[in-house]
Amino acid sequence: MENGNQSPMDVIQSARNFLQAHKDALWRPRSSRNAVVKDRWSPPPLGVVKINFDGTLFSNPLGLGAGFVARNHEGLFCIAWGKKLFHGIVTAAHAEALAARSAIEFGVEHGWNSVIIEGDALAIVQEIQTSSENHSSLEPIIDDVKGLMFYQFFFLGG
Repeated sequence: MENGNQSPMDVIQSARNFLQAHKDALWRPRSSRNAVVKDRWSPPPLGVVKINFDGTLFSNPLGLGAGFVARNHEGLFCIAWGKKLFHGIVTAAHAEALAARSAIEFGVEHGWNSVIIEGDALAIVQEIQTSSENHSSLEPIIDDVKGLMFYQFFFLGG
């Protein structure tokens, strides 16, 4: 998607693959003892969109991926987005924070003012929800997210 040379069918197939990977991840049990596992995804209330975000690291070549899937109160698919990115300092936390920011930016750009943002990166969700300053390399991203949150966004982490 980065170079804009993909055919429409390639874009559709990429979106389908992303959605299937997201569905698979929802039902795959997590092995980490720190993870909070939900048995099932639950839809948002009527009139609300739920956006699930996730980030990942790529080791070869070094970079990160960020993505999200949005669904309505009936659990119906609205949109999926994913992109491979590169940044000088690359950590899993950066990938998760950039995915959260991308999800919120998309919601704002499309006029969604009642949104639940959900991600499995509890530390990122807590950073976004806290009023204290973040003095890490994530500070610019977290500040961007907080600046966008004058809309009615709710964060769920787990």
